[in-house]
Amino acid sequence: MAQNQGLTYLAEEASLEIDMLIAVVAWVVSFCFFVFVGSLLAPVNWGVPFAVSAWIVCVGSTLPWFMVSVPEYCGLITINVLGKPTDDDPYANMEVYETGLSFCAPYKQRKLGNYINLRAVAVEEEEDFAAKNGPAIKTKQVYMYRADPKLLPRYIAADDSIIREGLVAIGSGYLSEAISHRDAQDARGALDELNRGLRNRFETFNAIAANSQEARSIASRGLPLTYESLYGIDFIEAVVADADYEAQYQTALSNSARSALIDATAAKLAAAGIAPKDAANAALLQYGVVSKTIFEVEGNAHQALAAVLASLGKR
Repeated sequence: MAQNQGLTYLAEEASLEIDMLIAVVAWVVSFCFFVFVGSLLAPVNWGVPFAVSAWIVCVGSTLPWFMVSVPEYCGLITINVLGKPTDDDPYANMEVYETGLSFCAPYKQRKLGNYINLRAVAVEEEEDFAAKNGPAIKTKQVYMYRADPKLLPRYIAADDSIIREGLVAIGSGYLSEAISHRDAQDARGALDELNRGLRNRFETFNAIAANSQEARSIASRGLPLTYESLYGIDFIEAVVADADYEAQYQTALSNSARSALIDATAAKLAAAGIAPKDAANAALLQYGVVSKTIFEVEGNAHQALAAVLASLGKR
């Protein structure tokens, strides 16, 4: 889900140009210094080449001071040690560098732990929700999101468990409400509608009190007061992957259907001239409800055989 445009924490073009200017000035000044020293301490015919070689080594060793390389599917958060957070924005002194090679001034602090993974994350949850007519619907939900590079400082300010629990809570709130207004059979067959409603809930859910510190911080960047803005994520998708009856209700439905089949089979046998008692027993035997006919229990082998053959003939 795309964020509304606003002021983000990505390193701006002007900031990158200043970083490059600082690096170029430092390297030019050092070049002049090395050449000057080389011309003083050694004969001109080899002193200057030696100084240039030493300068190249110096530039190579100081590259990490002036440049950063960010791997694919990552973002780097730097901290400007010359800047300070503000009351409205506690992350105002942070900048984010995207994948690639970029100039970065030495006064911008970099830490190994501030290289943040931007790959998509999936959260799976299984929950039961009561339908309007009583039975519970067992659902499997999948929520997918990734860290938003534009809001990475907000993302690292929250633990992953908080983000995941929040996503599940929003989804569960919607599904509980939606399924409670439907009969079990209707809810089970309404996956497409439930999914559309679930996505809409995430698009419109206002996660933040308007007068809170977090709301002021987000508003200072011109961003909407959404769950995405609050935790610096890019919400991808929410899906109800499966919705089925709870196990007890499934067993009850199965038993009911089986009972109807037994009754229908017994009625057919009785219509063919078999005594109702014998027809019911043969139907029970056919569907595995009993393992012996009543005749086997009573000891009449001829009648038992006839009842079994009759039930087999009507299958």
